[in-house]
Amino acid sequence: MEYMPHLSDFNLALLLLRVVVGPTFAFHGYAKIFRGGRLTGTARWFDSIGMRPGEIHARLAATGELLTGVCLLLGFMTPFAGLGLVGLMAVAFWTVHRGNGLLVVANGWEYNLVLATIGVTVATLGPGRWSLDHALGIHVHGYPGLLISLGGGILLAALVVGSSFQPPVAEAESTGAAVPEAESADVPVAPELSDVELLPEAVEAPAVPVETVDPEEVKAEEPTVPDSPVAPKASTRGKGKVKADAVASPLKDVNLDSLAAEADALVAKAKAARTSGDEASETEIETEPAEPAMVEIDAVVTESETSVQRSTQTKPRSSKSRSARGQGSRASGGAPRQ
Repeated sequence: MEYMPHLSDFNLALLLLRVVVGPTFAFHGYAKIFRGGRLTGTARWFDSIGMRPGEIHARLAATGELLTGVCLLLGFMTPFAGLGLVGLMAVAFWTVHRGNGLLVVANGWEYNLVLATIGVTVATLGPGRWSLDHALGIHVHGYPGLLISLGGGILLAALVVGSSFQPPVAEAESTGAAVPEAESADVPVAPELSDVELLPEAVEAPAVPVETVDPEEVKAEEPTVPDSPVAPKASTRGKGKVKADAVASPLKDVNLDSLAAEADALVAKAKAARTSGDEASETEIETEPAEPAMVEIDAVVTESETSVQRSTQTKPRSSKSRSARGQGSRASGGAPRQ
């Protein structure tokens, strides 16, 4: 007997337990009525878990939690407060948490077990000296309190579940209707691998025709750039020395002998026209394209003379071509060059 706690300690421990658990449980009922979706949202939730009609069960659950929490806090009708804790937690265990394991973090039935055990414990021990039951002379505890709270709670839960609960999956299987999804499930569920395998058109992309290009057509469409008559500029190296190949490049296509022969022919023709004194012949000579040809010849010869002085690969001009050019110039009468 010397290890037994004092009666005042016992009463204090029961008071602390009732003050903490009672308001906490009552707040659950208050939240079902005045918070979140209120009674309308609570009713929809009861319908979604298979407790129908959801509106009636929402009102019963909210009222039961409020009354149970207040009675436990005040220590009034304590065995029936324990009955409410056991009954409500048993219904919650069977309809929501049964298949989720023990831990509450995985939506398990840990919280239901703790609250139901507290209800049975307080109903068995009694509410203590500081309670309405003690003040009103209601002394129902011990085995009667254990029987009322535990037995009555399990019986009440069995009646409610047996008369109203129908799991959504079982209902869908019996009626052939589609299983309703939870309201919070806004994200579509990805199909299983087997479903994808049965629908090859969902994963195989349509073949896109690829146009083949003929290289010959591409080559034919490429624009051709005509050869420029202007010779490229010669690059210099060192102190302004010109490369021999760059200087000789504009003279590769020039035939000095043919140019000299043409000049001799034009000079002879001019002499014949001047000596004859025929105005018609002189007019004919003036209309012929001799002068432009001479201008072109002079330009090419001048460029050739400049290039020959700097290159060893260029043929020297003949004296015949020089005399032909001089005579051609005199024959033209000193006409201005264009």
